[in-house]
Amino acid sequence: MVLTNKQRSILEESNLPLFLLIEAEEMNSDDEPDASKEEQEQEQQEGEGEGEEQEQEQEQPEPSPEEVLTFELEGTEDKFLQFVLYDKLSDLSSKITILQDNIKNDGDAESLNLITKLNHYGQYLEVLNELIFSISTSTVYKILGQIELELIDILQIYDAALQKQNKE
Repeated sequence: MVLTNKQRSILEESNLPLFLLIEAEEMNSDDEPDASKEEQEQEQQEGEGEGEEQEQEQEQPEPSPEEVLTFELEGTEDKFLQFVLYDKLSDLSSKITILQDNIKNDGDAESLNLITKLNHYGQYLEVLNELIFSISTSTVYKILGQIELELIDILQIYDAALQKQNKE
């Protein structure tokens, strides 16, 4: 799935590193071969002698049943991880919504622009949930980890502001 123009502009304005990471992943997604690998293979083929070309012309043997099973298990494991990450993204998104509802009238949250930041992270999670089956699982996992760490940092700042207010 490809980002819409609106999603691209929102993501580009609010979190450029995440936008660039997703864009790079789209360019090198599992659906399309990696262009750099193709170039390397072409260079290797051009540099090899005729004996190698004759070997390449021979048909490659069919994979054994064990190899086929291994490939299928790896694909199944990746899909399972995608569904687990999908649930985790949905759970985090609902937690952000609950947090927004709880702090919407808090002066400290407004002074820290916490509600605006939480809105942005909610949008990131929506975009990521739409792209989860289009980009690699490892990329989704890395982005999710980055979002969680950034949310923790923001909430620690908010907690420190609340503790300071309680001391006064």
